[in-house]
Amino acid sequence: MSSLNQMLETLRHFEDNIVNMTPEEIKVLLGDVKGKVDNTYDIITRMQSEEVRLKEAAKELTDRAKNMKNSVARLKDYCIFAMKSDGTSELMGKNFDMKLSQRTTPTVKDLNITPDIYLELNEIQDGLVRREYSFDKKAMKDLAKSKPELMDEYIFSKASDSLSFRAHKELK
Repeated sequence: MSSLNQMLETLRHFEDNIVNMTPEEIKVLLGDVKGKVDNTYDIITRMQSEEVRLKEAAKELTDRAKNMKNSVARLKDYCIFAMKSDGTSELMGKNFDMKLSQRTTPTVKDLNITPDIYLELNEIQDGLVRREYSFDKKAMKDLAKSKPELMDEYIFSKASDSLSFRAHKELK
């Protein structure tokens, strides 16, 4: 049995003569048309159902990854809370150590940038404030590290707790 594509190619080849053929001659030439159409329909529906199944599996995996990420965050928050409650900053395990530390992130304050501020900051370091009066935040953070006494006015530090793990020397 030839495929539906082969059947269409045969029709194109006999296109001019097909008008003069009887239905029985066309049946002999093409073979079982109904079976070919049904087979093609079956293939299409199988592919469509596989597409739907893959989309559902992808959604399920995405949801599962999101749940795992949230579980990790909750577990870390629990460990931070427990360590703060006990007043400890480091715990030794059999294979790993857990250490509680604070990480500060400098963040640029929202300011109305006046021409005076523009000139003052660009004299300290060229390009800190752009012409459209917006901060180059990376340059401001770098400046905060190198000249903290100047930046108390323009930068505030946001502290957040973090949890880190370190393997014991014999595992490395």
